[in-house]
This record gives sequence, C-alpha cells and structure tokens, in this order.
Amino acid sequence: MNKGDYVSWATRKGRYVGQVESVNNAGKHQVVTSSGGTETIEASSSETVGIVRVYVNNEDGTYTRSDRRVAVRTKMLRKIKKPETKGEQKASAAVKKTLKEKAEKHNADVGNVASKRTNVRTLSAVFDRGVGAYQTNPGSVRPTVTSAEQWAYARVNSFLYVLRNGRFRGGKHDTDLLPAGHPQSSKSKQVVEKAPKTNFPKRGDDKKVSLRNSEYDQFPLAEAQKLKEEWPQIWKRGGNILGNTQFTRLSKVHSQMGEAKTPTDEKAVRLREAWSARHYKDFRLAGVIAQVKWLMVGSRGLSHMRKVISDEKARLRK
Repeated sequence: MNKGDYVSWATRKGRYVGQVESVNNAGKHQVVTSSGGTETIEASSSETVGIVRVYVNNEDGTYTRSDRRVAVRTKMLRKIKKPETKGEQKASAAVKKTLKEKAEKHNADVGNVASKRTNVRTLSAVFDRGVGAYQTNPGSVRPTVTSAEQWAYARVNSFLYVLRNGRFRGGKHDTDLLPAGHPQSSKSKQVVEKAPKTNFPKRGDDKKVSLRNSEYDQFPLAEAQKLKEEWPQIWKRGGNILGNTQFTRLSKVHSQMGEAKTPTDEKAVRLREAWSARHYKDFRLAGVIAQVKWLMVGSRGLSHMRKVISDEKARLRK
C-alpha cells in the first residue's frame, strides 16, 4: 500500500472509498474498526496504518473528495481504480471564471480601499468552504438550496457584502479571510490576542482538547455499547450517575473522531482526563466497568478488562 493509492474498506456501517495520503509504521493512531467504531493502536512494521482522505459517495456512481481524513489499518484496505468524480475539472474551470468576474466587478465598485478589496484566491477559499458546509452540515442549508454550488455561491455573495458594507447580514463566517484592516477581520485581533494554553492533557501542556491527545487509551466504543445493551446487570456494577452521563457525552465526542466541538464536549474530555488519573490502576470488576463508561483503558490493559468482564458473564450464566 502506497501514498496516492485509491482504496476501499468496509465496516458494519458500510463500505467506504478514499485515497491514501500516508502510510505509518510508528506512533499511536486512532483507527477505525470493522465494527464501525475506533480504537487506539501503536503502528509498527507489521501493523501499518494508512491515513486516508475520504471520498463521499454521491449515490450515482460518482464520488466527491471531502475534507475528512481517517486512520485505517492497511490490512483492512483494498486497492481500487481511481473513482469517478462528479464533473470535477469542468466545474472547477467554470467556477474560477465566475469568481474572477465577481472579484473584478467588486474591486471596480470599491475602488482602491485595501480593506474592501479581494481576489480570486480568497473567493475560491470561501467557495470551497461553502461546498464543504453543504456536504458536512446539511442542517444549516436552507430548503430552497438544491446544490452544493448554489450554497457556495451564496456564501461568496455574503462575503462580498460584508467586504463592501463592513457588517454581516446574518451569521459571521470566513472572518479570517477578510483583509487585516477590515472591521470584521479576525486577522487584526490575532495580532494582539494570544490564545491561553489549553493545559491539556496535563497542566503546562498546550495540546488541543481531544480524545486523540489524551494520555489514556480509549476503550472500544462498540464493545462498551454492546455490554450496556446485552448485559445491563454487569453495566450497573460500576460507575454512578456521572459515569453514565459521561458515557453518553464521550460517545458523542468519539463519533466526532475524538474532537470536542462544544463546551460540553470539552468539559467531558477534561473530566475524563482527571478521572482517569485517579482511577487508572483500578482492576476489579466495579473499577473496570467504571473505566468502560469513561471510555478509558486501565493500567493492566485491555486484555485484563475483557477477562474481568468475561469472568463475570461466566458467573452469571451458571
């Protein structure tokens, strides 16, 4: 398996297509599993991990390249021919021509005011973000919009409006692409504002608050969900109300590839880090079940946790 190869892989949730961007034989990676969940593994020469750019299935035999990347064991990947993409080159040329015309007309209207001017590269970036929003956040799209291109052009027009008028008509977007002197630009703010350290995963660190950056390995979510559904009597043996709440919140974060997207997500991830530090060495049934609910692997490893749970299942079957 090499960089640039087009591949497919399958889980219980379906079949996926993508392009390999790198192949790794070292380091920890949160990889997708055949059950549709994820788990953290250590890549090696015998267990290589591919970082794959996902292509979205358009349900008509074509695919669209997305911004999403996933880590997959290379042994799960199967080489395929390059998938057919939907009008990629023709659309790109047509879009660039239209954006060039929009930029020229806009600059002619605003004159030489540097804080109001733009160019094709900037409008292309706005357009691409609009396409991405249409594909990944359909809930934000108005019912009257029927295509990603239509939504992307609407975003470009909104961007040009705020350039001219200094204010947004609706929600703010793409402030990082506005010129530094523009009143809505985030660039001038970035010069004077320095983000405080995240103090994650521990005090003094400055990593993004994410399950991927945790100091504690993740217990497989699919395995935890199955235990909760099929063995409720075991599920009740560990944790408490907070543990059950954390399981719900951490499951959501896990489904977002470990990213904390809301303040509640971030609080759940930080709580997990602090709780894990205190309960990392728990190894009996109650402690193990609590660790499962907090989606963390204890000091004795995943195999020990599975054995403790398996022994309890055997006892209950008697």
